[in-house]
Amino acid sequence: MKKLIFLMLVTIVCLVGCQEQSAVELTKMPKKVAEVIQPDLTLQGISTTKGVSYVIYRTTGEVKMSFVEENDEQRVYLTETESDSDSKELKTYLYKIPKMKSKAEDKYFSVYINDELAPFDMMIAAEVD
Repeated sequence: MKKLIFLMLVTIVCLVGCQEQSAVELTKMPKKVAEVIQPDLTLQGISTTKGVSYVIYRTTGEVKMSFVEENDEQRVYLTETESDSDSKELKTYLYKIPKMKSKAEDKYFSVYINDELAPFDMMIAAEVD
């Protein structure tokens, strides 16, 4: 019985520890992120001292995000569609990108909008976390 409980405990710890992290869309902007972004720029990136990054994208359309991490690169794919409403109000989308698992020194992430590599209007390093 003790062996079974121990085996179950080890299995649970392994499953929790091996859980793959992915980028997530945040509905609430952290205060320190809001302090450093520029409201007039379309695509911004923030790299933090703890290895987590944020992508801020402003548009009038609807956006769906997908995330891929391969080797020493993380890619964020944003697929933008036209908004159903006639409103031309800009919406802000905020994505939190997890710390990269790779131990390589040259690590980076890139953003693709509608399958095209998009340059950042601003990319900064900040102590946000």
